[in-house]
Amino acid sequence: MFKKYLVKGKPGYAPHQWTSLSEAVGWICGSGGKAVIAHPARYKLGKGALDELLLEFRNLGGTAIEVITASHTPEQSLLFARHAQRLGLLASRGSDFHGPGESYFDLGRMPELPAGCTPVWHDWNVMM
Repeated sequence: MFKKYLVKGKPGYAPHQWTSLSEAVGWICGSGGKAVIAHPARYKLGKGALDELLLEFRNLGGTAIEVITASHTPEQSLLFARHAQRLGLLASRGSDFHGPGESYFDLGRMPELPAGCTPVWHDWNVMM
């Protein structure tokens, strides 16, 4: 469906413009949220560029990195867990679920965060 309606030249297409990392983190933090780098393996950055991104993100007020996603391999998840620990970032996990069999993990089957990671939700007040 995406390719039928939402890509360039199709009826639902809308061009987008990326904001700066500084603005995005500022908007999130300014509204009371916690900025999280989502699915970092998809950025296809080398080690140096990834380190630079994560340091800049943290220095701008970024809080966490998505360590577990349905699109990360177990090895990638461990790599991002090490980045989180090294840089003092919290860790998150998310399914980004689009349908059965589309990723390494189906909805409700995500693994726990690796030992040593502090979850981004560790200090949230839960109201029942």
